[in-house]
Amino acid sequence: MIIFAVGSSSSLATETLHELSKKYKIYATYNTTKPKKILFNKNIKFLKLDLASKKINFLLSSFFKKNKIEKEKIILLNFAVYKKNELLINEKEKSIKKNIDININANISLIKFFLPLMIKNYFGRIVHFSSTKVLEGEVGTILYSASKSFLNGLSASLATEYGKFNITSNILSLGYFKSNLWQAIPNKIKKERLKDIPSRKLGSIKNISNAIEFIINSEYVNKSIIKIDGGI
Repeated sequence: MIIFAVGSSSSLATETLHELSKKYKIYATYNTTKPKKILFNKNIKFLKLDLASKKINFLLSSFFKKNKIEKEKIILLNFAVYKKNELLINEKEKSIKKNIDININANISLIKFFLPLMIKNYFGRIVHFSSTKVLEGEVGTILYSASKSFLNGLSASLATEYGKFNITSNILSLGYFKSNLWQAIPNKIKKERLKDIPSRKLGSIKNISNAIEFIINSEYVNKSIIKIDGGI
């Protein structure tokens, strides 16, 4: 059993994979720079992968053959996302296209590649990542929110179509965690957002890795949206 993680460079992905690597062999992709914190982790191998590239299938096929992992049971984690805070009226066509290419088209291409392997091995766990707060509607996040809403239909249909092959599809809807994204938020807004959390605390990465392990080991958890947001 292996974890294939797409988009390992964010601090949230890096911390989560660090936790999961204590129990699982992980293959992780990155676009430009390998994440330093897990660079020398013996349980993690890396693949440079541009999600906007038309060669995704070729690169993945070559990587799987080289590492002889076609017959492994696969857990697919897709951390990759393109997010730019901008009012829709000011969005450029280039940014709109990138959002669609990475958040929607690449997602579909990845799943199409992995499904035949999962079906053949009669096992698959697909974990999508979304955001609780942004789906409520926040200023400057229309494209990001739209792409995350797309996950709801995608995951539900995947769960319905491929559950008979022991393949599950679930969404983790995340709140606020100690990450670079949180650090980039102005202090005034941080204080306001903390008020939305009953415990007034940020989440720990362990909460995410625990949820992923729960999904891996629970074949009857399918088509779910699991909120990990402290009760926002």
